[in-house]
Amino acid sequence: MHELTGYTMKDCLVVLQAAEAFDMQAFRNNEAVKYGKLFTVEPYKVTERNRYDINTQKVAVSRSHYALRVKLHKMGEEVLGEIEDE
Repeated sequence: MHELTGYTMKDCLVVLQAAEAFDMQAFRNNEAVKYGKLFTVEPYKVTERNRYDINTQKVAVSRSHYALRVKLHKMGEEVLGEIEDE
């Protein structure tokens, strides 16, 4: 970011830390965060369910929790389309 903007590394870090704090607060409030025209990150609830543990060969109940989901926007889809396979 420093090379693209010309701002000092210290100034860039301050902005990035503030953005991180903003994002964390939004996630705590169960709100989505949009990153320009690339993508949106949103929290969603994963419900409790039975899962088979291959190590113990037993069925265990996974607790309900939150996870993050990424939804691509047009620009994000275009960029991913430009990735070439090796």
